[in-house]
Amino acid sequence: MEFVMSFWLPILCASVGVFLASWLVWMVLPHHKSDWAPFKNEEAVIAAIRAGMTGPGQYQYPHVDPKNMKDPAVVKRFDEGPVGTVVVCKANSLRMGKSLVLQFLHTLIVATLVAFACYRILGFGAQYLSVLKVGGFIAVLAYIAAIPTQAIWFGRPWGVTIKEMADGVFYGLLMASLLGWLWPFTA
Repeated sequence: MEFVMSFWLPILCASVGVFLASWLVWMVLPHHKSDWAPFKNEEAVIAAIRAGMTGPGQYQYPHVDPKNMKDPAVVKRFDEGPVGTVVVCKANSLRMGKSLVLQFLHTLIVATLVAFACYRILGFGAQYLSVLKVGGFIAVLAYIAAIPTQAIWFGRPWGVTIKEMADGVFYGLLMASLLGWLWPFTA
């Protein structure tokens, strides 16, 4: 209870700060504008996906049972391409309201975990630079550690991956800066 009572303001401010920074990065700055490309024949692709899917979900093409990966016909399908994944959402499911709430909850959880780790490591009264170093390391790790997996295993472009990791470094350092700025001196 002591943690919650003492750290609610730094956690809330860090969460709001990163949430607003994320909005700025994605909606105002130009570096993510080229991350998503349209299909040349979008309507035909949508019609094909609609005809071939069994419902919302994550799909792989070509899809094969791992036991058959050495089958010459399967190898040929992969060699000829294309190879990829598609995530299909329910109609009207990409509404901004729900996504914004979930994004804020994500930043709130990360800020709470980072603050708690710093509290356990540094305690009350930690100096700004100590919180920035420890909290920055933890927050950056939280924001970037899993991002390369999408490029390594699922073909996400490395350029997009590197940009998202750079964003994660920015978010993590901003979060740690705000936590350090408002770090409580006593319980």
